[in-house]
Amino acid sequence: MSATVARFYTNLHPEEVPPEELGEAYRRRWGIETDFRVIKEEFLAKCGSRNPALRAFYFNFAAHLFNIWTVANILRAKETGEDLSEGKQLTAGELMQAIEDDPHDLRIPTEPPETRQVFGDISDAGWASSDAD
Repeated sequence: MSATVARFYTNLHPEEVPPEELGEAYRRRWGIETDFRVIKEEFLAKCGSRNPALRAFYFNFAAHLFNIWTVANILRAKETGEDLSEGKQLTAGELMQAIEDDPHDLRIPTEPPETRQVFGDISDAGWASSDAD
């Protein structure tokens, strides 16, 4: 069995932060950096506007798409019994293409029962779509 060695440059003393804890913190940080890169490269609309509100809207929308993609993969992995650590079952491009083509083709499991109940209560209330306008 070979040991894995990781080297970190830091100004923290090893007695202040154990090396294992430092390694875990760096792994989480790298995961966050990777997620931001995926949001930027796969979901963020190109925008030449200097309007910070518009740019924030586009970024927040991209973050929501990223979250939808993540949840879709978690639900699909749970449904199929596959391990998510082997990679995403649905690529970002496949998700975006499916949304563009027909969101009903995604074959993502239905909402949890408590969500269905809320929607059932709303639809049972007899509200028409024009009532919300």
